[in-house]
Amino acid sequence: MFTSEQAWVFLTPSRLLSKWYQEWRAQDQDGMNEPKNEAKPIVSNAYGASFINQIRSALWNDSMVQRGYDSNKPGGMFKMPFFGQWVTIVTGRYIEELAKAPDNCLSFQETINDMMQLELLIGPALSRDQIHLPAIRGLTRRLNVIFPEIVDETHSAFATQMEKGKTADGWTSIKAFDAFGDLVSQLNHRAFVGLPLCRDEKWNKTMVKSAAELTVQALLLRPFPESRRADAHEYMKSYGKMLEEGVNLLTPLLEQRRAVPEDERPNDLLTIIMSCVSEAEPDPRAIIGTFLLVDQVAQSTTQMTFMHALYYVVAYPEYAEILREEIELVNGDGPLAYRSLEHLHKLDSFLRETQRLSGLSNFAMARIALQDYEFSNGVKIPKGEMALAIGNPVHHDSDVYEDPLEFKPFRFSERAQAEALGKGSKKYDMITPSPQFLAWGLGRHACPGRWYASMVVKHLMVYIITKYDVKLPDSAKGKRPADWNFMGSCVPNMTTQLLFKRRDDVDWE
Repeated sequence: MFTSEQAWVFLTPSRLLSKWYQEWRAQDQDGMNEPKNEAKPIVSNAYGASFINQIRSALWNDSMVQRGYDSNKPGGMFKMPFFGQWVTIVTGRYIEELAKAPDNCLSFQETINDMMQLELLIGPALSRDQIHLPAIRGLTRRLNVIFPEIVDETHSAFATQMEKGKTADGWTSIKAFDAFGDLVSQLNHRAFVGLPLCRDEKWNKTMVKSAAELTVQALLLRPFPESRRADAHEYMKSYGKMLEEGVNLLTPLLEQRRAVPEDERPNDLLTIIMSCVSEAEPDPRAIIGTFLLVDQVAQSTTQMTFMHALYYVVAYPEYAEILREEIELVNGDGPLAYRSLEHLHKLDSFLRETQRLSGLSNFAMARIALQDYEFSNGVKIPKGEMALAIGNPVHHDSDVYEDPLEFKPFRFSERAQAEALGKGSKKYDMITPSPQFLAWGLGRHACPGRWYASMVVKHLMVYIITKYDVKLPDSAKGKRPADWNFMGSCVPNMTTQLLFKRRDDVDWE
């Protein structure tokens, strides 16, 4: 497997490499004479050592980040290697300062543009107009309408995955991560494009392929100097048009929907995206690009959040009955109602605790400096560099949480009761971020899709807890499947088999 730097060398004609190198060195020499007041690196960034430490950061990110966090308590900053660059990590009170920084100084959108190369690969509808944001907000406003669609799709999606498993003695064994990845994708697409496409194999394969194309081309473009990326993109296009299959599949559907009055179109994400585009006949690439961006984020966030929670359920089966009792008390024994979700306080606390203990990332709130930016302590983020907030280490800090490495599923519901918060308070809800809980980010750029993701995760948890008994195979000896930690991410175990059995006292009609 080539590194991104090797890919750059192999894809670039040699005569251009020499020219770009000379320009790059000249820029670096100009910058060496400028005074700097930056955060202190926790490992050497000297030439040679910097390359080695980039590898160390990829392989042993947890220990490196924890070292930086511990050495800067109760609140400070440090620099560390991160995906080929050196970034500033902020902790303590500077987390809120990062969240409140003006967008024209520290930009969240520029971070997405850089990581996904949206300007080149999709176009200004995403990179400048940011139409994905009103699309996600529009989806959030329709959750009460979308929820019945999700409920309706769940039985079909679950049955499909159970049929792929192996059954013995009434228990069906499935490879959990893969099965629920497909299941979450089907539910998402029911909400995003509706029937029958959400169950169409060709559609699903095309979306997976298109998302992979988008990710790979972004990875290949990022190592190029910004001034040369357009040339590199043109060079890559000579080997084939990206997203072509997706555009060909989507174009007839767009034409079909445009022929229908807007108030008669399906109430799904695709319709919402179409309404966010100003042109009468918008570029299908802009629409499918927006769709793919939202779909990728929704898929990864929802799938991994749910899988982490499910592994805690099977590792601590004594809590399943407590949650089941709450569900029956709040909702009765009928189909789950959307209005019941906000009253499942124990389930909400359970999920927030799984996010705290098995958070998805060591980092949060990535921002790229559009100009030199100075924090209140005098530390500067030079133009073009990235600043991030600390993530998982604050969730595991004994100064922030009592017994931080212990799983206490009702930690937050009990805290809400202890503080005598009213029923309407959302201070400790799963979807509420804070400087001590950064699963969704913080501030005005906190994840806008967290209401949708939490709705799907809660629904799936209710569906499984009320309709199935679930357990680990005997070989697991009752231990929760170990998380996979790599490059700053905490991924649910991808190889674990789980056993499912229908509960006898459930009406399956």
